[in-house]
Amino acid sequence: MVAMLVKPLPAYLDMPVLQLDNIALSGETLATIAEAETAIALIRTARIDATGLEWRLTASVSCNPDGYRVRPDPRIPHIAAKDEYALRPDAARRPQVEPATARLMAIAQQRPLATTHLINAVASLTGAPSCWRTTGHSLFPDASGLVVRFPSHEQIQGGLRQILRFANDRKCVLPPLAQAGASVAALLALHPVADGNGRLSRALAQAVLARRDMLDRPLLPLGPVLRANARHYAGAMRLFASAADWDPYLSTFARAALRTAHAVLALAKATR
Repeated sequence: MVAMLVKPLPAYLDMPVLQLDNIALSGETLATIAEAETAIALIRTARIDATGLEWRLTASVSCNPDGYRVRPDPRIPHIAAKDEYALRPDAARRPQVEPATARLMAIAQQRPLATTHLINAVASLTGAPSCWRTTGHSLFPDASGLVVRFPSHEQIQGGLRQILRFANDRKCVLPPLAQAGASVAALLALHPVADGNGRLSRALAQAVLARRDMLDRPLLPLGPVLRANARHYAGAMRLFASAADWDPYLSTFARAALRTAHAVLALAKATR
């Protein structure tokens, strides 16, 4: 008899629709958030050209990726994920990113965001017509064979309403950066579109900061630094599948935002 090699079936990790009430944070995480918000305030007052900022930051990260790693949180498991795709400056050469983000920020400053604003932003960010997904969606298995499955498409509209109710709240008890970070996580966990979820979530983060009067232009391109920390960041997201503890994720998000703010200020100084 000839032995047949059978690949083991992949394990599944089901992402929930994240609940955005009762988010509790440790004193250490709140201190990191406060430090990052101080740096973001400096960005707002600096003379920085937002045009092509994400591409310029990605080019900088590609020259020294280790310089953009954030301190790992010991509560977050190590996972098999690629950091290398942060090292492709050409991937960030998307001229539509800053204008699309700026439009979403301008709307958020004037009135509450609606689902139509988000889907229009996806189309602008990706450069292609878009719609909310109408089927199930999962990511390919990683090196460990784990497949991430996102909530059913039937949960998308309810999930989006919850996210927008939270993101639009100008009186949120959380610091603005924590509100932005939680909005990002909730949108990524919901994964409402087939392509562009990351770009949409990062645009939404800056829109939340604009609504809370922390930014008035797209000057905090989080993508390059988050991609440089993909293993750690993806591990933080996966914790939501087994626990409702927001602290590890928002601690990581705040460190990435702080590193991004410092990098943007350095770029501004270098171009004077």
